Amino acid sequence: MRKILLYFISLACISVKAQDTPIADILDVVFNIDGTAVDVSPMHNTVEFKGEGPTIAYSATFGRNVATFHTKWSTKPSGYYKIDFENNQEFRDAIADGHSLEILVMPNYEGALQDVEVKPFSAMQAGGTGFLICKTRNGGGKNSFTFLPNVSSPDISTWRWATSGITPMVGFYYHVIGVWNKEEAKAYIYVNGELCNTVDARGEFRFANEGCNWFCVGGDASGSGAEAAWEGDIVIARIYDKPLIGEEVAKLWNMVKEYAMGKCAKPSINYENGRIKCTCKTEGVTYSYTITPNSSSGTSTNGEISLGMTFNVSVYAQRENYFNSEVATTTISLADVGDINGDGKLSVEDVAKLVDIIMKKE
Repeated sequence: MRKILLYFISLACISVKAQDTPIADILDVVFNIDGTAVDVSPMHNTVEFKGEGPTIAYSATFGRNVATFHTKWSTKPSGYYKIDFENNQEFRDAIADGHSLEILVMPNYEGALQDVEVKPFSAMQAGGTGFLICKTRNGGGKNSFTFLPNVSSPDISTWRWATSGITPMVGFYYHVIGVWNKEEAKAYIYVNGELCNTVDARGEFRFANEGCNWFCVGGDASGSGAEAAWEGDIVIARIYDKPLIGEEVAKLWNMVKEYAMGKCAKPSINYENGRIKCTCKTEGVTYSYTITPNSSSGTSTNGEISLGMTFNVSVYAQRENYFNSEVATTTISLADVGDINGDGKLSVEDVAKLVDIIMKKE
């Protein structure tokens, strides 16, 4: 009797735990290592891959495959995923009476952030819903993560600009949830577990133009393909058939917050005129380096190395609460370095001394 009781208690605990975390019951995209993707939600929608790329790689950090999109920021995507719901009435009914969207993404644009619209997960074309990085004119002077459902009166199309005020930084992971609660007539946006904005959203959901009712992962839907390309990682793309409440958002955030931190940008190494200089797009980093002789060039005796000797310099950037960067490498010649430490001979210590000076260790 005791074993039976314990068995039922165990089942009850499992059931409660499963109910603790919201289930994405409209769409839950999972990327396959071969470049395809599937929907693991109860709807099991077809996920089509269009074009070329992105790169899919398994992430031990997140315990799942991650898609990295390489098309330049806001241009026409070279590759994207399409989930068509034009004639899927169950899908349409589910989002029309209130819904929530969730993404986990990392931007990787080059240079300064452009004042353009970029859409990582969207189905917007004269109607619809989705996420974007807005232009400054719509974001109170900021290019910020925005949840943008079209909730309108019968005669007037109205976009509900739930801007977050959070500007995307290269190498940083962002967990974003957008909620449209029809009953409350409100739209909400959460970034990394924090409620960033609430806007009025009274009316009926307005679908996109005919032929544009499909969700795009990696851009935005249009009648001629995708547009407004996302450049960077997409880990999660989900849709829920209900307006999530703050407690549910917190549970989803808690599942990823340990890992949703920045990744340092790969540093650049420049060597000229006897100087090594490392730079990184991520601010506030420190540099870790190793120097190894290219042994194929020759041998040394008594610490003296021939002038033709070359050394490989490897550097990566690190910062607290950030993932380490990728390793940058370069090769320099000892002959070009010179007698930095003043001991009257050229050796590996001269290379180490040079790097220590540049890294401000001396």
